[in-house]
Amino acid sequence: MKDFIAAVAIAVLASGLWGTEYARRGLWEPDEARYAYIAREMAWSGNRFVVTRHGQPYSDKPPLMFWLINGFATITSGKIDGVTARLPSLAGVLLSLLATYCLASAWGGRPAAAVSALVLSTSFLFWQTGGMGQLDALLCGLQMAGLCLLHADSERPAWWRALCAYFAMGLAVLQKGPIGLVIPIGMHVAGCLAVGERFRLRRWHWIWGSVAAACLPVLWLALAGMEGGTGDYLRDLLFGQVVRRVASGTGHNHNILYFAHQFPLSFLPWTLVLPAACMALARSGAGRFHFRRLAAWAGFVLVFFSIPADKRNLYVLAAFPPCAMLIGLASGELALAPEKLRKATMFAMSGLMFLGGCAALAAALPRFGLPVRVWSAIPIAIILGAGGCVSLLACRRWGMTLRWLVVCAAFFLAAQTWAAAFLYHDLNALKTPWELARASREMGSPDTPLLIYKINGEILAFYAQRQGVRVDDLASLQKEADRIKRGLIVLEERHWQEVSRLDAALGPHRFRMGGKRMMWVEFSPRQMEPAEGPDGWRQGGGPAEAGGQQGGEQNVGAD
Repeated sequence: MKDFIAAVAIAVLASGLWGTEYARRGLWEPDEARYAYIAREMAWSGNRFVVTRHGQPYSDKPPLMFWLINGFATITSGKIDGVTARLPSLAGVLLSLLATYCLASAWGGRPAAAVSALVLSTSFLFWQTGGMGQLDALLCGLQMAGLCLLHADSERPAWWRALCAYFAMGLAVLQKGPIGLVIPIGMHVAGCLAVGERFRLRRWHWIWGSVAAACLPVLWLALAGMEGGTGDYLRDLLFGQVVRRVASGTGHNHNILYFAHQFPLSFLPWTLVLPAACMALARSGAGRFHFRRLAAWAGFVLVFFSIPADKRNLYVLAAFPPCAMLIGLASGELALAPEKLRKATMFAMSGLMFLGGCAALAAALPRFGLPVRVWSAIPIAIILGAGGCVSLLACRRWGMTLRWLVVCAAFFLAAQTWAAAFLYHDLNALKTPWELARASREMGSPDTPLLIYKINGEILAFYAQRQGVRVDDLASLQKEADRIKRGLIVLEERHWQEVSRLDAALGPHRFRMGGKRMMWVEFSPRQMEPAEGPDGWRQGGGPAEAGGQQGGEQNVGAD
């Protein structure tokens, strides 16, 4: 019964922390809008197994995310918006939090498990990723579910536990490729070796389980081939993506020490507590055993992803749960850490809260040009400022204890909840192309495709609610314009001189999306020039210069 109550509490925590963000924040580029658009195109085209983008095969990612988005969209009668596109991420964070709670509870009791879940949910990158409609939150959840079940099976062998573990890992492969299987298995092996439990690795499930996990992606590939997937598409899925990311990268290339500075930044604010927690566990009796296992889990992830050329901080999200458990399990034994380190940690945590409050206020200053309302930023500053003061008082009264950790986590949780609900909502005006969405509704049939010049522009096609067609040269653009007769072209402003040579009547309109200067251009045959007002622009339009500032529907990802 207590475990059920804990699971409900975790679900409530996740819903409160991320739910308002799902409902109020738009789908932003690059990843969120791309995946929502691809899922919508999957529904429009009827292709369930061959993933496409702008009508062309998209071999970068497997299909699980897009299947789930469409599955959740049945709740809203097929509408893909900010909620349905992010529910897979909510499922992922729930799996990660539940796996973290279960493991920490088995090793350190429910208080340690509760602290572990709080630390994980408020670590910066995990919190940010949980609110995004990206692949990595669900990938981390499936990997942690597989790891948790593998560990449980190693202690109490049962075929169904191993089967469930490999089923979770098979789904992880369908989410983001082979790392869905490699990471949890590698973490489990590294943990067993670190604590001298090689005997737990002598199991038959390594053979039959890997085959069972591979059945899911193999079945999908077979169905993709039957649906018309070409040999090039399947080869790129199986080999091209993996080899390219390891050898040459895909634009996120960094040196081997990338995670040495990225991981500490991404795990804030709890990076400040991690050294004291590690020393406390390493100095304790039973804690030393758990320290070795958890350090091996996190270390394997960081070392593994340091080798490929392609690196992003999101790739090491699976290292966050073991680090959160290190702090949770040490929460009752922090007194074993050196006194100077404990004092430095407590003052650093308070200082970080004050700094975060100042940053929230600065975001509302006109000099930064952000559309952040003052009343959205001030509560965050008040929460974090009060948290810094209360943290200092708690230091003097209790020292660096479990109570102090919970107090700090509570203030960060409150600040992040407010930021997700209000601060992020204000940035919709900057990050989403509302003018284009409005123009698209006014311009012809929604069956007319949107021509996208020299960019992928999934967010543009998504908000325009049209099928996108990417063109990369003026001759192809002219051909598409002649075929369509009347429609819209979207481009970066730097390409306007090229597009202005198009043989058609053109009505250009400027807008901004984040730091990008964009244009949407109405085109029609010259004998059908659009009506113009006295300022030379289309009647009812206008040169919208500031993205989203002219109102527009504020429902996130509205269809």
